[in-house]
Amino acid sequence: MDRRQKSLTDYLDTKRNIFPRFYLLSDDDLLSILGNSEINAVQPHMLKLFDNCKELLTNKSGKTITGMESDEGESYTFRNNQKAEGAIEIWMNTIDAEM
Repeated sequence: MDRRQKSLTDYLDTKRNIFPRFYLLSDDDLLSILGNSEINAVQPHMLKLFDNCKELLTNKSGKTITGMESDEGESYTFRNNQKAEGAIEIWMNTIDAEM
Protein backbone atom coordinates (compact mmCIF):
# COMPACT_ATOMS: atom_id res chain seq x y z
CA MET A 1 0.00 0.00 0.00
CA ASP A 2 1.52 3.30 -0.94
CA ARG A 3 1.78 6.22 1.44
CA ARG A 4 -1.17 8.16 -0.05
CA GLN A 5 -3.51 5.19 0.19
CA LYS A 6 -2.42 4.54 3.78
CA SER A 7 -3.04 8.19 4.66
CA LEU A 8 -6.51 8.05 3.10
CA THR A 9 -7.32 4.81 4.92
CA ASP A 10 -6.13 6.29 8.23
CA TYR A 11 -8.23 9.41 7.65
CA LEU A 12 -11.38 7.40 6.88
CA ASP A 13 -10.78 5.15 9.88
CA THR A 14 -10.55 8.23 12.09
CA LYS A 15 -13.99 9.36 10.87
CA ARG A 16 -15.40 5.85 11.26
CA ASN A 17 -14.11 5.61 14.82
CA ILE A 18 -16.00 8.79 15.69
CA PHE A 19 -19.23 7.66 13.99
CA PRO A 20 -19.14 3.85 13.75
CA ARG A 21 -22.11 3.63 11.38
CA PHE A 22 -19.72 4.93 8.70
CA TYR A 23 -18.24 1.40 8.69
CA LEU A 24 -21.40 0.40 6.81
CA LEU A 25 -20.35 2.55 3.85
CA SER A 26 -17.78 1.97 1.16
CA ASP A 27 -14.77 4.28 1.03
CA ASP A 28 -16.24 6.02 -2.04
CA ASP A 29 -19.58 6.64 -0.31
CA LEU A 30 -17.86 7.96 2.78
CA LEU A 31 -15.65 10.26 0.73
CA SER A 32 -18.71 11.68 -1.04
CA ILE A 33 -20.24 12.50 2.36
CA LEU A 34 -17.07 13.94 3.87
CA GLY A 35 -16.42 16.04 0.77
CA ASN A 36 -19.58 18.00 1.51
CA SER A 37 -20.80 18.11 5.11
CA GLU A 38 -24.28 19.29 4.09
CA ILE A 39 -27.35 17.29 5.02
CA ASN A 40 -27.98 16.55 1.34
CA ALA A 41 -24.67 14.65 1.11
CA VAL A 42 -25.94 12.11 3.65
CA GLN A 43 -29.45 11.63 2.26
CA PRO A 44 -28.59 9.08 -0.51
CA HIS A 45 -26.84 6.88 2.08
CA MET A 46 -29.41 6.94 4.88
CA LEU A 47 -30.75 3.44 4.23
CA LYS A 48 -27.22 2.08 4.59
CA LEU A 49 -26.59 4.00 7.82
CA PHE A 50 -29.92 3.49 9.61
CA ASP A 51 -32.28 0.54 9.30
CA ASN A 52 -35.29 1.58 7.20
CA CYS A 53 -34.58 5.30 7.44
CA LYS A 54 -34.47 6.80 3.99
CA GLU A 55 -34.38 10.51 4.78
CA LEU A 56 -33.59 13.11 7.39
CA LEU A 57 -36.34 15.69 7.73
CA THR A 58 -35.23 19.31 8.00
CA ASN A 59 -36.68 22.69 8.76
CA LYS A 60 -37.26 25.23 5.96
CA SER A 61 -33.69 26.51 6.08
CA GLY A 62 -32.37 22.96 5.64
CA LYS A 63 -29.82 23.44 8.44
CA THR A 64 -31.70 21.79 11.30
CA ILE A 65 -32.79 18.17 11.39
CA THR A 66 -36.27 17.77 12.79
CA GLY A 67 -36.92 14.04 12.30
CA MET A 68 -36.65 11.00 10.05
CA GLU A 69 -38.75 9.29 7.41
CA SER A 70 -38.86 5.56 6.70
CA ASP A 71 -38.77 3.88 3.31
CA GLU A 72 -42.55 3.33 3.64
CA GLY A 73 -43.22 7.04 4.15
CA GLU A 74 -43.75 6.89 7.91
CA SER A 75 -42.11 9.73 9.75
CA TYR A 76 -41.46 10.96 13.24
CA THR A 77 -40.14 14.16 14.68
CA PHE A 78 -37.34 14.46 17.16
CA ARG A 79 -38.03 15.81 20.64
CA ASN A 80 -35.03 18.09 20.20
CA ASN A 81 -34.14 19.41 16.78
CA GLN A 82 -30.51 18.81 15.85
CA LYS A 83 -28.24 21.36 14.17
CA ALA A 84 -26.23 20.08 11.23
CA GLU A 85 -23.16 22.21 11.80
CA GLY A 86 -19.48 21.41 11.90
CA ALA A 87 -17.97 18.00 11.30
CA ILE A 88 -20.54 15.62 9.89
CA GLU A 89 -19.39 12.69 12.04
CA ILE A 90 -20.14 14.78 15.15
CA TRP A 91 -23.64 15.88 14.22
CA MET A 92 -24.49 12.42 12.91
CA ASN A 93 -23.74 11.16 16.43
CA THR A 94 -26.31 13.64 17.76
CA ILE A 95 -28.82 12.24 15.27
CA ASP A 96 -28.05 8.73 16.44
CA ALA A 97 -28.49 9.76 20.08
CA GLU A 98 -31.77 11.57 19.34
CA MET A 99 -33.22 8.46 17.72
